Amino acid sequence: MPFKHHPSSTLIFSVLNGTAPTAEGDRVSAHVASCPRCRSVYARYGFVLRGLSEAGTRSQNERSRTRRGVLRLPASRIPRTFLLKAAGGALAAVVFVLMFAWPRHIQTVSAGEILSRVEAAQDNATGSGHFYRLRMGSTTCSTADASWAQEAHQTTTPCARARAEIVETPWKDREMLSARSYRRWHDGLSRHRDSIYRQEPYWTIKTDTDQGSLRSASLRVRTSDYRPVELTLEFATLDPISVVEDEPSERRMDLAATANSPVQNPSLQHVEDPADAVEVQAWLLLREIGADSGWEVTIVRDGSKVKVAGLVNDANRQAQITDAFSKLTDVAVDLNRPAFLPQRDGNGDSLPLAESTLEAQIPDAHERGERITQISNASQSVLGKAFFYDRLLTRQRALVESSSASSLNPLIHEERVDLLAATARLSDLLDPFPEMRGRRILREPLSYAQARSLDAAILSLFTAAPKQSANLQETTSLVRALLPKN
Repeated sequence: MPFKHHPSSTLIFSVLNGTAPTAEGDRVSAHVASCPRCRSVYARYGFVLRGLSEAGTRSQNERSRTRRGVLRLPASRIPRTFLLKAAGGALAAVVFVLMFAWPRHIQTVSAGEILSRVEAAQDNATGSGHFYRLRMGSTTCSTADASWAQEAHQTTTPCARARAEIVETPWKDREMLSARSYRRWHDGLSRHRDSIYRQEPYWTIKTDTDQGSLRSASLRVRTSDYRPVELTLEFATLDPISVVEDEPSERRMDLAATANSPVQNPSLQHVEDPADAVEVQAWLLLREIGADSGWEVTIVRDGSKVKVAGLVNDANRQAQITDAFSKLTDVAVDLNRPAFLPQRDGNGDSLPLAESTLEAQIPDAHERGERITQISNASQSVLGKAFFYDRLLTRQRALVESSSASSLNPLIHEERVDLLAATARLSDLLDPFPEMRGRRILREPLSYAQARSLDAAILSLFTAAPKQSANLQETTSLVRALLPKN
């Protein structure tokens, strides 16, 4: 049976040194012949083993020449067993270094591929431009503030100096979180080094160079929908600049007035609890900062208390969310509460139910592994968005007596569109598998309960969930019933 994924470094090494079974050796050799990535690992290990072999041969030749010499000096004999143990120890040390120092993750995606996906995701976005908040050490700037519009050559303040540097790059101040801006800068470099990192729920592209004043840039995008959430620019003469989405100054003033002085807002005159308006603004702010995936945070209501709760491990992302909600002084932030987020079943050791179908439809092991990852991520995105959408609907029903409830309508519409789009993308990824194609056109989004059932079925089919309570036919029927037609 061919590999579903890349063979491990240990297996490749055992094939090279002749300790692997013949069948395993044949499978690895066949995979290496068609996989450039594993071929590079294979070549590196082979180079090390050849070096050890050549070193042993040179040592033996030197001993032979010494024995043929005219002058023989008495020497202490070293037991053969000691030499064998020493050689074995040296080989073990090399193996240890290779296994633990060699990168375990073989990169399967390039910066260009990620940027292309982000560009495709941004094609449907409005082209009116955006406002951004910039953080440099203890300084925060906003492109929505009137002071940002000063001439770029002025350098009297940290924000002015930052703007002066940024205008010299492809990042326009209204298109900073843009894949095309990143690509214009990236493709204009003759010397650069790209790095790709994946830490759910984000991809991060990082490019380093020694050309120009901008020495490094990194773009963080969500794995679920490739929406950019943060850009970091490192100039030679400035502190690193972190860029995230912001609101127009007028919008931020309205938000603050709503949160702190509800009586002055005519739309809130009939609201019995001012916390209703605060909660609505908190929900809207989650989407504005790109925290509406369902896997980071959600809004929790306890009487008149409003809280942003969830689990965010990344320190920079924690700072962004905390800073964004600092404008809503009546909202508490707790980013260490995973119990408020959806739960997803982990992978098990049993074989995926659709393993034979996968191998028949996608013979190439690397392509098959890529498709499994894409399907799993797409299903995770559907589950998260369904969780977020369900909570929104629940909270709007709870606020039905409040005039603030209608303010959630635009957000609910946007989240509904996102959930339908995420579900359609999952359906498209299942296109090679006719038995899993949907049998209805999806006009209403999945509920959270339906999304949980769908995700459990996807995991059983493609990545092997801990419990296989249904067979292949039952599981594929469930997928077909829940997913739309392509």
